[in-house]
Amino acid sequence: MGDNSHHFDTNYFRKRGKLFPYLKGSLFAISIKTLFRPKTLLDVGCAKGEFVYFTSLLGIDSYGVDISETAINQVPRRVRAKCRVSPANELLFEDNYFDLVTSFAVMEHIPERECENVIKEMLRVSRKRVLLQICVKDSLLEKNRHYLRDPTHINVKESEWWKDMFKECNMKFREVLPKLGMFVIEKQNGRD
Repeated sequence: MGDNSHHFDTNYFRKRGKLFPYLKGSLFAISIKTLFRPKTLLDVGCAKGEFVYFTSLLGIDSYGVDISETAINQVPRRVRAKCRVSPANELLFEDNYFDLVTSFAVMEHIPERECENVIKEMLRVSRKRVLLQICVKDSLLEKNRHYLRDPTHINVKESEWWKDMFKECNMKFREVLPKLGMFVIEKQNGRD
């Protein structure tokens, strides 16, 4: 996978604002704890670690990886030792290490030809499932076409494209929130 880390500098993360990542992180953390009940979790593309921080506050042994050293250097102290710089296609963990692997708003940054390998790598380190939230063109929340204004969004597709890709790769999946890009990929008998 090409090194795109230079795109994710201080200016990139400044655009996210200060409050939104914390609100999103806390709401997602509560939802994940309630719906999936993981004991261990890896967040791929953790950015500044807000989600890792909130899931750890809820008692989940949480880790994070991100391609941006700038982002990892801003992770809260409480979880900094559990977050590291790593590309999504080379996760530095053993097979079946985590109950749940999450990745929010990352796949649209991954070149199309590398998507299958990145998802398979997430499945490799997961015991059970991977939860993906992907920026999709047909999102009910993207009426203003925000995804088009981010030059790092190099792979924004319709929801159907992702579902077809999962099928072609023989991945067992379900769409959690139609037209919002939320998918769960299930581990299949240790094959993934």
